[in-house]
Amino acid sequence: MKFLFIFINLCIGYQVYAVRNTNFSTVWTNFTQDLQLSHATYSITILDNSTGNIIFSFNKDVGLAPASTLKTVTGAAALHYLSKDYRYKTLLEYSGNINPFGILNGYIYIVGSGDPSLGSWRWNETMGKVIMQRWVNLIAGKGIKHCRGIVLDLSVWPDQTQTIPAGYTWGDLGNYYGAGSSALNWRENQFRLILSPGLAVGDPVILVYIDHPPPSVIFINELITGPPGSGDRTNLYLAPDGTYGYLRGSLGIDSSKNVSIGGAIPNSALFIADELRQGMGWSNATSIKIIYRKDINTTNRTTLDIYQSPPMSEIIYWFEQSSINMYGEVLVRTIAQMINSSINSILPVYCETEHGIEQTEVAVMDGSGLSPENRITTWAIARVLYNVQQRSPWFPLYEHALPTTNGIRMKGGYIHNALSYAGYIAPSDQDDTNSLGEVLHRSTKTSKSSKKSKKPSKFFRTGRLLNPDSDFDNKSRSSSVERSINYKSKCPCDTHYDKLLVERDYNLIADKLFDLIFGKNEFVRTYRQAQRIYDDTGTEWTLNEETKCEERVLTYKVSYESTFVGKGVISSREKQTILHKVAGSHHTVETEVFNDGVKYSDTFSLAIRYCIVQTSATISNLRVTAQIRFCKSVNGFIKQLIERNAYSASQESIKDLNNRLHLISNFKEKRRLSRGEITLTVPSLTNADGRRMSRHDALGITPSNQLMNYDDKTYRTTSILSDPNKTVYLFILVTVFLFLIHLYLYFKLKHMDILVDSLTNLIKISSSSSAKRRS
Repeated sequence: MKFLFIFINLCIGYQVYAVRNTNFSTVWTNFTQDLQLSHATYSITILDNSTGNIIFSFNKDVGLAPASTLKTVTGAAALHYLSKDYRYKTLLEYSGNINPFGILNGYIYIVGSGDPSLGSWRWNETMGKVIMQRWVNLIAGKGIKHCRGIVLDLSVWPDQTQTIPAGYTWGDLGNYYGAGSSALNWRENQFRLILSPGLAVGDPVILVYIDHPPPSVIFINELITGPPGSGDRTNLYLAPDGTYGYLRGSLGIDSSKNVSIGGAIPNSALFIADELRQGMGWSNATSIKIIYRKDINTTNRTTLDIYQSPPMSEIIYWFEQSSINMYGEVLVRTIAQMINSSINSILPVYCETEHGIEQTEVAVMDGSGLSPENRITTWAIARVLYNVQQRSPWFPLYEHALPTTNGIRMKGGYIHNALSYAGYIAPSDQDDTNSLGEVLHRSTKTSKSSKKSKKPSKFFRTGRLLNPDSDFDNKSRSSSVERSINYKSKCPCDTHYDKLLVERDYNLIADKLFDLIFGKNEFVRTYRQAQRIYDDTGTEWTLNEETKCEERVLTYKVSYESTFVGKGVISSREKQTILHKVAGSHHTVETEVFNDGVKYSDTFSLAIRYCIVQTSATISNLRVTAQIRFCKSVNGFIKQLIERNAYSASQESIKDLNNRLHLISNFKEKRRLSRGEITLTVPSLTNADGRRMSRHDALGITPSNQLMNYDDKTYRTTSILSDPNKTVYLFILVTVFLFLIHLYLYFKLKHMDILVDSLTNLIKISSSSSAKRRS
């Protein structure tokens, strides 16, 4: 099958004698005769590094879609206008007064400046959980417990409500690479959806869980299971500021059980405000407001924090290395705001004023290259690369930011069958033509003998094309260093509780396992929803000076429904204590739950101990044990009833937890989980294959009557009557109990009747004897 694609190759040779024009002309002619280029338009420009003269060119003045190679121009413009040391600043402020009860008669303000790295996992200091915990601590440290609302100040870019460049296509919107941008960006304005194919071709694809879902968005899953070999043909359609996301396309039946796809946040400002609201434990009734113009009362605000981004040189590094489209749009907007110019004119004006390139050669609609309507000549990009190398003091940082392919510094791009490259050819002592041939062949040669190969058939192979813009997971923050570690084989506890609820190994490190169970994440949110938890609040982990252990207290309500006793609500208070905590090794957490709202619930508490031990580099063991603690004396029969039902409810809860952890443990992207970059959630399934999932579950839609207000506090629930499946068993027990009481009362009454009859006869006999004596 032939398909049209545009090939652009942009290179700068370091030495003029590195390429012989006649030899390369022959190679290029052979290349363009490939059948795969039958209907393609292509261009190439190669400049000499020392003089800037053209070594070889073809269609150098034809404007073509540059795809991600446009990022080389955007990155150069950003370093030119903003400097390598430029840093974005995000402010956390508040207005009004705080009363003695911790109520702020004003608002919390988050003032953005466009920082694209805010909440990003690519730097340790920018990670979302790090920044959010920092802000939560600052607000709580000021004594603020409640406020009138959260205001998102986007006035640094006045009246700019459009978050997506006009050139983006509808098919790109909603997908992670089509994420919009604003003055407040968060977690790179992305989230992840985890999918699993159905049991047969044509079955619905299961939306397993969503990592960091956007607030107030309902997902409608129209995905179907495709035939073997069809692969991932999924697409998410979610408009900016939209509230409905449509999953369409297919997923091959032979795909892995958990396939991760990226989605774009429809409103990044609301995204960060919602996470702050949850972090503070505020209800959804806490208002969120966005302002696009300077507030007249800015002088009345008090600054809590000024967060600074990494320097521009590091932002450019990840922009080029990971091809993050959102970064490009933010950079163009930032430059436009600084020099007071329109967004669409930034790159054309930069190329004209700094490099002498006519603006008509740079007809672009964005800063990332994602718009298929972009047009730029290979001569223009090659000229920018040459001038940057010759004139710019920050060139070493710029060159270092470009990805390396086969030892060559160059940026690749692919969009709608348009393939492009731009970069620098390093000096080489090898054969002149071969040094350049590597760029075109994209071959991975390692020896001199292989480098002498000049087979034209290796120039281009469509079957091995990768999308350079789809490398969300291809880069890590830093390389890992292997070290020798002695892992434990068991937890440090001397004893455990009598009742064993679960003991199992997971393909997760101990720290991640602890974070999934006791952290603030979407895993906890969905698990809590399955357990019917609501109105839950909790304190932060604090150090107990006497025990030297970290503690916190959670309170929540659990709704239940029973055919025997009807509907009801259990109020629970849970104390959690970290007995042992060694990062990368083991964690021991003890919880004690006190319930209220059910008869006899005040007579006991349930203690559960979680022992997490990392037994190898990737494996951790979880052991959960439980014990009933009675604080009041109860009847032996009632005591037995409490123990059976409390343990049974605990086992069901831990079983559900185990199933969810097991799915995450088998998730293929667990290398990212081990870095703490994402946390995942899994809905409760009635069996391993999910065959009994409701239509709403299969479509990934939550019915409106099941929506509740949640915040990210870890919880546990234990209740005697919390599980409706036990109603029949409980009914039988109560029936037997009432029957025994009835039987007991029957014999007692019969015995009393006999006594009454005997007493009556005695009275009659006594009366008769008295009458005889009187007579």
